[in-house]
Amino acid sequence: MEYAFNKQSMMEYALNKQRWMNMNIQLDFTFESGKGQPKDSFAAGITEIVEGLFVGGEEDVSDVLPFVQVWIDLRDENPWNRIVEIPSHVVYMRIPIADGDIHRAYPVFRYAKHIAEHTLQQGEKVVISCHAGVSRSAVLAWWILADMWKDPQKAWSHIKQKRPCVEPDDRFLPFIKEHILSIACCSHD
Repeated sequence: MEYAFNKQSMMEYALNKQRWMNMNIQLDFTFESGKGQPKDSFAAGITEIVEGLFVGGEEDVSDVLPFVQVWIDLRDENPWNRIVEIPSHVVYMRIPIADGDIHRAYPVFRYAKHIAEHTLQQGEKVVISCHAGVSRSAVLAWWILADMWKDPQKAWSHIKQKRPCVEPDDRFLPFIKEHILSIACCSHD
């Protein structure tokens, strides 16, 4: 896939990065050499974020399906979506959303979050996937952990440490600010 960078797109990139930097919270959205997004971002593997909660992309999701009970698939509708054989014991939840689709973010993520939290509360395992496992699935996992721990910064740091290639689409910023960064931190360690 080729990306065309022109003056306009570079200005938009700089503006979006500036928006991230102006938040009242320090979040690491950088890649460290050797740890960041791989050349083939669809081959980032599956990551267990916390016990029972897995995040990954479509290329690797079949590796974890034998071990989970629920698969939340956030891939948008594309003819190039990989066809994955779903084991009979897996409950498959297809909740399509395009990367950066801010208009559908809240209803889709809220529904998917409810399913994931319910699955985890039942002591079962869930995998959340999108195309590469770096944006949509990362935002959903972040929201789940931030709400669980009441600490969005701790949740983001944990996810970034576990899966360094995560990088939410900049168009999700309003959702992230409203629904994740607004979660009050309860602990004052």
